[in-house]
Amino acid sequence: MYVTPWLEWLRNPFQRPNARRCRPEDLVWQDPVTGTCFGIESHVYDTYLKAVRNWLQTHDDPGLLLSRRFPFGTTDPAILRDAQALVGIALPYPQPMTAQEAIDQLHAASEAGASMQGPLLRTRLGDFLHLRVTLFFALFQPEVNDRWPELRRLLWSDLNPPLAVEDSERLSAVEALLLTGQAPAELRGRRFLFVKGGAVRIKQYYLETADIQIIRGGSRLLDELNGSRLLRWIENLGPERGWIPESVVYSGGGRTLLALPVGARGIDGEPPELAIESLYGRVTITAECAFIAEQAPAEAWTDPHFSEWMSYLETRIVERQMSRPPFFYGEPDDTPDLSHTLNHCNPTPYQLFGGPTRSGSCAFCHFRPAVRRIPRADGDKPACRSCYHRAMAGSSRVKREHQLQIWNEAAPLLGLAMDRAPNPKVPESLVDLGDRIAVVYGDANNLGHYVQNMNTPAKLRYFSDLVDHVTRTAACTALVEQIPDLNFEMIAMAGDDLFFVAPAGNALDAVPTIIERFERALCRYRPGTTSVQHEETMSLSVGVAVGANDQAFLRLQMTADELLKSAKSAKKNGSFEGGTVDFLHLKSSVPYAGRLTDYRLRQRSAQEPGEGGTIFKHLYARPYTASDFQKLLDFIRDIKRFTSSAWIRQLCQAAETMSISAGDLYAAYLTFRDSVREQRAEVVRRLNSLYLIQGKKQRGKILWWSEGEHHYSLWHDVLELWDVLGAASSQETTEVSTATEVAQ
Repeated sequence: MYVTPWLEWLRNPFQRPNARRCRPEDLVWQDPVTGTCFGIESHVYDTYLKAVRNWLQTHDDPGLLLSRRFPFGTTDPAILRDAQALVGIALPYPQPMTAQEAIDQLHAASEAGASMQGPLLRTRLGDFLHLRVTLFFALFQPEVNDRWPELRRLLWSDLNPPLAVEDSERLSAVEALLLTGQAPAELRGRRFLFVKGGAVRIKQYYLETADIQIIRGGSRLLDELNGSRLLRWIENLGPERGWIPESVVYSGGGRTLLALPVGARGIDGEPPELAIESLYGRVTITAECAFIAEQAPAEAWTDPHFSEWMSYLETRIVERQMSRPPFFYGEPDDTPDLSHTLNHCNPTPYQLFGGPTRSGSCAFCHFRPAVRRIPRADGDKPACRSCYHRAMAGSSRVKREHQLQIWNEAAPLLGLAMDRAPNPKVPESLVDLGDRIAVVYGDANNLGHYVQNMNTPAKLRYFSDLVDHVTRTAACTALVEQIPDLNFEMIAMAGDDLFFVAPAGNALDAVPTIIERFERALCRYRPGTTSVQHEETMSLSVGVAVGANDQAFLRLQMTADELLKSAKSAKKNGSFEGGTVDFLHLKSSVPYAGRLTDYRLRQRSAQEPGEGGTIFKHLYARPYTASDFQKLLDFIRDIKRFTSSAWIRQLCQAAETMSISAGDLYAAYLTFRDSVREQRAEVVRRLNSLYLIQGKKQRGKILWWSEGEHHYSLWHDVLELWDVLGAASSQETTEVSTATEVAQ
């Protein structure tokens, strides 16, 4: 049997790992999210386990563990001093079986589409340590509150901490619950609080304005709330009120789940769900959020009860969202300094941009009263409290730090020197991104199915962290490759969601790379008898709206949202592998005003009678699979060396005005005239090698690809992107041609 080397995958999940033959003493396990069968030598496992145990015993602050980040690309001690400890934190726990012990399960897991093999499943050591602290405190807080700091240190310090007899018995019961999925007798009757919720209508909060600084500030505030700010706020509340940083089971993808002791209260004695809603309100002012709390028995931590509780809590969150009226938080108008409302647990105060104003409405959202002024190139602009907060959080200094963070995450995976970070360019407006920009939305497909299968908190925590980190890392590496000066706006990278704005050509090139890396990191590698085979698990669909930098940003954003839905629909209804991409180049001459499907039916589709019935013509071939979209981009760049857009326009006109047969003849005439035959022959040769568009066949003609009675023109897609993409160099053309020949 062959397995996937875990350390190799961890070093770079975007490269296909080399299969390795199992040895009897190897440790093997199955990833609870993807189903991949990983392997590691037993002595290597022991080395990393020893490293993390030493680290835990010599560090009082477990904050590094609480970050929960996968150590992708940082397994080399030369890159990160605590690399061995970080890898040790990510080790599977409890210790996996040897290959000899697990041979039957490995054979079962090697079948295509096989279900998870329970005895093989493992999550991370760091998650086990975290959740045993979470559960211990949530169930026994009144009894241990007076000595919690020392007890917390001991619980983190080792797998077998030296505890008093009574505490040791409590810990044994908690560990039995975590490891067996059964609530022992000592825990029956014990209860804790599940608190769950998050921000809702996030895009509306981001996109009240087209001002980049305010959009990035809103994104930054929500990111901080889901991460460091929430943890620091919890630390300030303290264990005496029922809060510890480990109370956060997971936070990502727009949702946060906490486990608290019954009786936990906010700083003024309010229920925990209202305390968190108040925190969101004070920091964001206008972002809507909904949190709920529910007492649960210890058995709620186990399968199948956990899944039932999560479903119930989601229903309650929707009810809370529907019943909770919008409420704008804020200090009285005469408050001289608003920085403290942004500054919960943040040691560096934000600086004011200008003095207060009491007249008129906000120049950014246009419907709330202005209370401050924000300097802009064309003069000071009045801003409401919410836009003012976001402008401060999205300042150039904060943005530059965020860009450098993105570069630092990407550098190890791209082989870049960590000490040679660029001086990032911070765009102050859409104009700074170039003449043409692209708004990109991405979202994973079929994610709900995987969430439903996460039937324990450990699995859900692992799933949340894995998907969030893979999405972020795939996007960061692709964008840093395409835009080394970091001149882009990463608005949201949370969970499986992706939302960024970048120069159009760079964004188009980055999209298929992001999709391919996302799917590569999350595919299922199953053991085989000759090699490790892979299967698709989660895929990513993306919508790309391209327009001039003076195009209305809201229009681009709404179009990208529609394009994402179109791409996801194509994936849902198709039988092909991989993610999907849909795009639209918005121009002033395009009569598009929303309702993408209706527009394409009215303006980009036609019918004509045929021998066997009605023939349907489509003046586009979108959406594409990610691999086909990459081929399209390469094709456009390639043929720009041999022809002009005038020929492409003639082909588009023929597709619009002529019948299928007449259009084919006219396209052949345009292509094979003596005066252009030699140049066009190069275009046709590359066209014939495309094999573009899943399920559609090129009929040996130039103008149409066919799928039954439906015919699709590629050339309108080519024309829309013609001016956005540059021509390929001779070397790139040769490489593309060689790669195509090898693939065939």
